[in-house]
Amino acid sequence: MSTIPPEVLWAQRSNDSIPEKNLLYLTINVADVEKPEITLSATELKFEGKSGEKHYKLDIEFYDEIDEKKSKYQITGSHIFFILYKKKLNAEFWPRLTKLKVKQHYIKTDFDKWVDEDEQDEKDDDLQNSMGDLGNAFGDESIDFAKLAAESGGEFPSLNTPSELDQLSSSDEEEAASDDKAQEQPSEEK
Repeated sequence: MSTIPPEVLWAQRSNDSIPEKNLLYLTINVADVEKPEITLSATELKFEGKSGEKHYKLDIEFYDEIDEKKSKYQITGSHIFFILYKKKLNAEFWPRLTKLKVKQHYIKTDFDKWVDEDEQDEKDDDLQNSMGDLGNAFGDESIDFAKLAAESGGEFPSLNTPSELDQLSSSDEEEAASDDKAQEQPSEEK
């Protein structure tokens, strides 16, 4: 059976003073991977696994070193997600993920997580903190919903009783019935 490289998506953040903001987000897209073998070192990532009839193999030599002890990963049903911490604190982005300047067809930019270099300080969306509740694979922190609400400019409602929950839930039928009643009432002429 021949091996093929899996699709790899990546994005990064850089900061010359805060190590937690100096990282790479890397996703290996392999659904329902069986017996994945993952080897992470300061200079490379190796992955091998099987999904269905396909056998995947990946060997990435990083552009620069990462802190393999601090870095983490989570295996889900559709992919393997990594948070890799860059070893050197630097405000500038890596020009590419790999050491070699060769374009690999299976390595792509993850635009869902990408932030431009000049905008990364404005957008404080540390993905590690907002994903901290994934089975505690990314640490002991849980999602801070108050922080998420503040970042989104809104607030989450505080629902303390079942009657408050009932007030928020309405079906399409209830809305349609109230619209019909509003249309049936005669308007007053002046």
